[in-house]
Amino acid sequence: MEWRKMSCISRASGIADLPPPVAVCCHDAGAANLIAAWAAAESAREYRICAQGPARAIFAQVLPGHDSRSLLAALDGAGCLLSGSGWAGDLEHESRLAARRRGVPALAVLDHWVNYRTRFVRNDVEALPDVFIVTDAAAAQLAVEAFGALRPIVMWRNRYLENEAARVAALSSRRPCTPPARLLVVLEPVRQDWDADAAEPAEFRALDYLMENLGALTPRPEDLMIRLRPHPAEMPSKYRPWAARQRHSRLQLSAGTALAEDLAWADAVAGLQSYALVVALAARRRAVSYLPPGAPACSLRYPGVERLAELHKGGS
Repeated sequence: MEWRKMSCISRASGIADLPPPVAVCCHDAGAANLIAAWAAAESAREYRICAQGPARAIFAQVLPGHDSRSLLAALDGAGCLLSGSGWAGDLEHESRLAARRRGVPALAVLDHWVNYRTRFVRNDVEALPDVFIVTDAAAAQLAVEAFGALRPIVMWRNRYLENEAARVAALSSRRPCTPPARLLVVLEPVRQDWDADAAEPAEFRALDYLMENLGALTPRPEDLMIRLRPHPAEMPSKYRPWAARQRHSRLQLSAGTALAEDLAWADAVAGLQSYALVVALAARRRAVSYLPPGAPACSLRYPGVERLAELHKGGS
């Protein structure tokens, strides 16, 4: 690897500072949202995108005209690699290994606040990037704790968060109601159940807990309009049988609209530990984690996210 390129990317304060062309490799939605927003703000630059899973639709929408290509085609002649660090697939891991073999400097985006070290391990093989990118001080501190001085850690402006908040404001000029009349529930799969012996998957047990404790959010829970928004990595059909069993008369599934549209509709947002709760706060919506008692603590390192378990305890 050329030291000049390595020095360049370790000082980069944004995507405009990276040596072109920039190979982009993403699977999960979290990093894809961040990278797509950065790339769209510097649309004149050359990007070679390899996207699979939820990331493919994100890049197709935000960067139309940049068709996804194979991993090797994206890396061929690239000045650097910019990848996600998700755990839903192996593509991003393989991209860092391939970049290392080709001498292409690699950066990886840490889009959340959990499992930093294990994100980069598959089958006992660790593939660290040359530079880690974070978007907030809490993530930077966690990265230092996880990786020490192994690699440079840089912080970039969170354009995705800024853009989503602006979209919500443009879609709705009304002030959210207090107490809420409309609750958006951002769903997500639970990959590690906190009760391995439970008969029902954790995400459904948590939903049951939310429905049983709506009174902690509003004095008239029977009047609360509830919209369920499936995670990008899940099929909406997963939640239809659960929704059909509920007695709440004002429960519906999201029509598949953009997150900003669902947030504009909502007064408050409930989730487990989805990044969408952070977006909700940026859009001036109340954000509540409905992880039930007995579950691990919410991993969101963002001020303002409330805990339903504490609200319920305080109201009982």
